Amino acid sequence: METNVTAARKEIVRLRPADPGYPPRLLEVPGRARILRVMGDRDVFQMGPALAVVGTRNAGPEVVKNARRVVELSAEFGMVIVSGMSPGVDEAAHEMAIKVGLRNIAVPGCGLEALLKSPQAPLAHRILDAGGLVVSPFPSASLDTPERRFWRNRVIAALCHGLVVVASEPGGGELEAQRWARTLERRLIEPTEEGL
Repeated sequence: METNVTAARKEIVRLRPADPGYPPRLLEVPGRARILRVMGDRDVFQMGPALAVVGTRNAGPEVVKNARRVVELSAEFGMVIVSGMSPGVDEAAHEMAIKVGLRNIAVPGCGLEALLKSPQAPLAHRILDAGGLVVSPFPSASLDTPERRFWRNRVIAALCHGLVVVASEPGGGELEAQRWARTLERRLIEPTEEGL
């Protein structure tokens, strides 16, 4: 049974660019969302620094291990982890953030009502229960599509201070996130065995 606090975390709140709670870094994106739909603790927008961890959906065991390692290393710096909730690298990054006690900002490629009816709903609930945020620039019932995933990568790039691409594929959305990170002058970070 959900407590009042837990239920409040899962309420969908609509933020417009003029609203005080709208993340200022998102204002840097051309064609930004006129309405940003948010579930969770909006104070996470003010925490940081925020590290985006992105990569291929078709991640083998070694790539998943590397994604988890990047997040584990970032725990030393108290970072907020930003990613896209897709299977593979994104999912591994979100899960490891929860495990090591970091906050998440998750940006799915669909609307929030659609997310809560999708296979990724259990992950969304874990992120919210751990004090994280799930945000979407799309109407609530919008389904996940490749086009929406590409657009949400602008949001991921805008919300972060630095971005790590753990593994990529030709034409993958993670490369779109990297391109936008450069455009928005975010730091591109190369993960190493020693640290970030």
